[in-house]
Amino acid sequence: MWINHHAIFRVMASVDQTVTFANGLLLMLVTAVPFATEIVAEFLTTDAASAGVALYAGLFALVSLAYNLLWWRVARRGRRLDPNHDPRATRTFSISLLLGLPLNLTAAAVAFWNPYTGFAICTTLWLFWSITPFDPLPNDRDE
Repeated sequence: MWINHHAIFRVMASVDQTVTFANGLLLMLVTAVPFATEIVAEFLTTDAASAGVALYAGLFALVSLAYNLLWWRVARRGRRLDPNHDPRATRTFSISLLLGLPLNLTAAAVAFWNPYTGFAICTTLWLFWSITPFDPLPNDRDE
């Protein structure tokens, strides 16, 4: 989560009020992650597992929505992007971010049928994003 957040700010050439708001929303939602994680850890092996995993996946759907709001405000028409950004990496990142909202909503819905499958969807997303980090300025890796 933080690697891609940092990458967004590395590629950003300018900030406006909407970017600041979107970032604040994202950071506010991230503060709820430990709570949702604790709920899953406490209730995953109980009858309340479905609700716990649905809450967890639902929170990450909101986080994904905030990430998309932030990213699309930065990337829209390329005006706020560093002129040296890699357009292919930017396009790939845009697509990977778009996957988050529907897949996390799917995980939340699936959790009511099978919480372990819902949680597996969330885990798969985490793994996907951890092995495919956004590298917007590939020629500037030392900064």
